[in-house]
Amino acid sequence: MMPFDVRQLEVFQAVMEFRSVSRAAQALGVTQPAVSSLIQRLERQLGIVLFNRAKQRLEPTAEALMLIEPVGRALESIGRIRSALSDIQGAETGLLTVAAHPTSGISWLPPLVAAFQASRPNAHIRLITRSSEWLRENAASYASDITIFEAPIETDSVVVRRYKFRCVAVLPPGHPLCGHEVITPALAAGQPFIAMSRWQTTHHLVSRAFVHGGHRWNSVIECELFSTALLLVEHGAGISVVEPVSASGFARSGKVELRRFEPEIRYEVAISHPKGRRMPLIAEKFIIEFDKYIEKYIEK
Repeated sequence: MMPFDVRQLEVFQAVMEFRSVSRAAQALGVTQPAVSSLIQRLERQLGIVLFNRAKQRLEPTAEALMLIEPVGRALESIGRIRSALSDIQGAETGLLTVAAHPTSGISWLPPLVAAFQASRPNAHIRLITRSSEWLRENAASYASDITIFEAPIETDSVVVRRYKFRCVAVLPPGHPLCGHEVITPALAAGQPFIAMSRWQTTHHLVSRAFVHGGHRWNSVIECELFSTALLLVEHGAGISVVEPVSASGFARSGKVELRRFEPEIRYEVAISHPKGRRMPLIAEKFIIEFDKYIEKYIEK
């Protein structure tokens, strides 16, 4: 049996997922020529064609489709071996894969990951961002050590942490409502409002707060990310209600002002890891650092 390079298998899996050399290269942090070269070398070793180019996409051949499942199992086994070695070395080195929903992946984790890696120069951290819906559906089988996603907390993985945050009102500096310590639907009635997308729980909780009080919710813009809402508030497009971790980062730089919002709008997040797999020590240490990082924002 001919030997296989693990990197070849990882590249093959990535190209199968993205159907694109450029996107696979970006996901793996390598160059496009490196991806093409590894695929070509794998095809020569196997003596088969794995992909056909169709317009701007790579279409897998029947042989590639037959290979993807055993390759996935092999890489998962290799991942377990790597995790075991990392544990033996005291969780100061090795690979940590964190799959996170956009809010945590874009706004929360970058400073934490930077500090965590700086204290472990030999560690390699892979930060992957996917929607919470995708993470809930795939966390149990996806090759990540820990997964961070927002409510509803329904998953086949083992949930190891739950966090509850109280959302805050966000105002442009100098806005007339900045004179109030607490913002209510009565005060915000008719004000241009930056709302989250309708598929998000926060959208419906805020809408309900206005409707139940008999106040007009003047939603002028809807967006998918809290960070986008914060940028829109910064540029004077309106006011909003967002989770407190991202909001505090903007407030510290003076870009927005924060106020308590009544009634309470709750935002929930969970951390999970796949069933049947022992959590690596480096992942356990990362969760401890994550707890410290967001402790001051958690609803008491």
